[in-house]
Amino acid sequence: MIQKPQFADMKALYIPPFTQRYYYDRDGNRFTEPVERNLQPTGIQVFDRWLQALSKGQTDSLRFCHAEGIDVQPFYGFIQVLTGMSQSDFRDRYLLLLADDLLRFTDQTLAEVGRRIGMTGKTSFNKFMKRVSGATPMQRRNALRQPGDLNRYVW
Repeated sequence: MIQKPQFADMKALYIPPFTQRYYYDRDGNRFTEPVERNLQPTGIQVFDRWLQALSKGQTDSLRFCHAEGIDVQPFYGFIQVLTGMSQSDFRDRYLLLLADDLLRFTDQTLAEVGRRIGMTGKTSFNKFMKRVSGATPMQRRNALRQPGDLNRYVW
């Protein structure tokens, strides 16, 4: 019997970039409340540190493994076993969630969002988004953003 990967739900692993959310009371006064950010969603230290690195746009798995003192290939196999995805597929899906949040809720330029998720520039971000989501960053922003979304969060 094939077991479902322990961490197949990407959203359960995702660490949002936002620290606070704005909300309004009945009188129209604006307040903030903390955004729940579980920095250790798996309880597996090295995997949680990888998720934290991805959340900061630090996407170089070779550099991460070197800093952690671990071999790359076993780490990739570890991610495959835990998530059911290759390391590169997992990274891309994670970065898409991060890009989606930044595109939807901030007024950062496309180049800024691209740099924030670890891309080297607007062109590489555009190629990444087309490959992973099938849309350009601007198309994705326009499809995701709802009235009241812009600047709803503090990051």
